[in-house]
Amino acid sequence: MQVLASTGGTGVARGTLTPRRPLPKPCTQQFLPPLRPRRAASLQKTGIVMDLRPINETYSVAGQISAEDLEAIKAAGFKSIVCHRPDGEAPDQPGFDSVKQAAEALGLEVRHIPIGPMGVTADAVREMVDAIEEMPQPMLGYCRSGARSTSVYQHTAHLRG
Repeated sequence: MQVLASTGGTGVARGTLTPRRPLPKPCTQQFLPPLRPRRAASLQKTGIVMDLRPINETYSVAGQISAEDLEAIKAAGFKSIVCHRPDGEAPDQPGFDSVKQAAEALGLEVRHIPIGPMGVTADAVREMVDAIEEMPQPMLGYCRSGARSTSVYQHTAHLRG
């Protein structure tokens, strides 16, 4: 194998595309802790399939929920819910008021902190800090996929100490 006089800083030999270092292996490791067995068992008993992702012992996230999911959410041990999805984002999306009424009827505390196209704002972070400090835990945050609920929670870390 003959190395070019000038490799342009890539260290690649003529006729090959092999990099200097081997590429890292694809990551198959899960970064979030597994769902606590008690919560997973409670959801399985109800027959509801829900993608709950624990962030820590007191906060988990999920994609869009409906009023029908709330009994299973309560049975899984959650005491409060925060919705991060603006109403009307999608035509098939349940409105926050329907989820709120059903949740409150079950004794769950609910708060709406919508995060729209502008992304996580300073106001949303402050409202989330207030929700974490004022609402009972464990808490479930939800949006369309759970990404905004995860992001706003991560942004609160510096304010919560």
